[in-house]
Amino acid sequence: MSKYTIQADIDEDLLLEEFTRVVNQVLSRTLGQETLKETGVMKQAIKEIVYSRKEEIVDRVVNKATAEIVRKGMPKLIKKLTEAKEE
Repeated sequence: MSKYTIQADIDEDLLLEEFTRVVNQVLSRTLGQETLKETGVMKQAIKEIVYSRKEEIVDRVVNKATAEIVRKGMPKLIKKLTEAKEE
């Protein structure tokens, strides 16, 4: 059985650059597919949670909106009413 030895001069910077490119390509392909799958699963889970707790969410949104309207709108209403009385 014969043994052969091959020697080659390879620029380490080019080798590292090519290695990095290949690893990034493989990772982006793999992670891209996983992310798409996870995003679809997460969207579906969020949708199910929102629809199952729809009444609670609507009540919380309405309460928050009402509080903001009172807090920000009431001073404006009072100011308008006082301006109208002065005229």
